[in-house]
Amino acid sequence: MVLPAHTLKAISRYWNPENGGWCRVAQTLIGLFFVGAGIFKIYNYFLIGDGDMSQHFQYWIDYGWPPEWYQVLMRWGQQYPKQIAFGVIVCQIVPGLMYVLNYRVRLASFFLLALQVNVFLGTFNHTNFNEFVGTSVWIPLYYLLKPDDPKAIPRRLWTILTYLFIGVYLIQIKNRFNYNDPHTIGFAYQYEHLAGDVMSSSAHLKALVIHLGQYKWFQILWLSTWYIRMAMILGLMTRWRLQCGTVLLAMWIVAIPLWLNGLTSQGVLWSLITFIWVSQEHIVQYVDKKKAKGKLKHRWLTNMQRRLSLSQLSL
Repeated sequence: MVLPAHTLKAISRYWNPENGGWCRVAQTLIGLFFVGAGIFKIYNYFLIGDGDMSQHFQYWIDYGWPPEWYQVLMRWGQQYPKQIAFGVIVCQIVPGLMYVLNYRVRLASFFLLALQVNVFLGTFNHTNFNEFVGTSVWIPLYYLLKPDDPKAIPRRLWTILTYLFIGVYLIQIKNRFNYNDPHTIGFAYQYEHLAGDVMSSSAHLKALVIHLGQYKWFQILWLSTWYIRMAMILGLMTRWRLQCGTVLLAMWIVAIPLWLNGLTSQGVLWSLITFIWVSQEHIVQYVDKKKAKGKLKHRWLTNMQRRLSLSQLSL
């Protein structure tokens, strides 16, 4: 099948990586994620009926996760569990669809950010939720603040967003340290969890990893992933940040086929937020290099003109 010329031109214009094509792909994927999250809540809160927002609020309050001043608002919200559940679903599905359609993205981000900030406050004193909800706060904040053209994002704004991104990643790596990821006891637990509870994308892949897990060199390689991830997170503050972000993204993508149901939505969200950051950083570096080359060319031409004018004066 041969595509029409205008279709090929549109693809070349909008989906070229240097024109922000990957940023658009990332936006579509994160939109689909929030649509899926909203659909799951429809199933959980309205169809099978085993989910109750008031019970969730009470669970958070009992464990002391929200600040005291926010608990007052949550206790008030416990009187309207279905209405709040409906509002949460709308504030996930509708903005998600707007992301996919690339329609009024900033407006969609405003409502999505308002929702996720409330979840963040409701779980404020729970470090694991800080990591997970932190990613879902960063994403709409990024889409709310960035220009429509990803190439035009202010460099100071992107630097601030990058350090916030690193901050959430540091919480994630701290949580994994608390779960003994870099220690032998952590490997034993994860190995047992993989063998007994995890449904991989392939039974052969899972059997292969379980078999390799019996060897010392593979156990060392397994434990080293925490240190590699830590090094890559610190590398996000260097000139090689794009390469380090790409390694982090690759590590998430490699983990998905093996830990399929074990990663849950948290692993998927980490993959998506890393993809968003890498896509935007790629555009930023491309534009900055292009500007730098333009300045060097302009400087070279200016120097050549000066030399020519001096030579003509000497003659």
